[in-house]
Amino acid sequence: MNNQQEQFVEGLLNQMPQLSSEQYLKYRRELDDKLARARREEKAMRWIVVGAWLAALALCLGAVLWSRHSGRPPLGRYDEWLPPLNVAAALLLPVGALLLLGLYLFKYRIRVSRARHQAQAADLAEVQRQLNELRAQLLPPKSDQPPSTPPK
Repeated sequence: MNNQQEQFVEGLLNQMPQLSSEQYLKYRRELDDKLARARREEKAMRWIVVGAWLAALALCLGAVLWSRHSGRPPLGRYDEWLPPLNVAAALLLPVGALLLLGLYLFKYRIRVSRARHQAQAADLAEVQRQLNELRAQLLPPKSDQPPSTPPK
């Protein structure tokens, strides 16, 4: 590599702030906790959304089966108050499930994605720190003296 490329690579490697091992471990634990919490919340919200969609599907299926039911209703006369209730539930439950799906996709999934990205950035910073330590151990310190002339 030529000198310009080496300077470019060193500039890239030195962009992240240096953390001590203890600071990095503490930071990494916080990121892992944040990621685990975001995953738990995302999983719980996923089950809520699935439940809402199953309830909407069951309500629609129940409405179809009820409308096909002929004869006397099993528990008495529902003709007056059941159709408006069915219509309201058939409209509101899918809309609510759709809103929950939007909340899940645009809040909880994004939160997990951001936490995962922060953890990956922390891993890259740790690799950079380890590379800098290895470089300091293996390479002699650079001095600003010009190289000596080779013997003749």
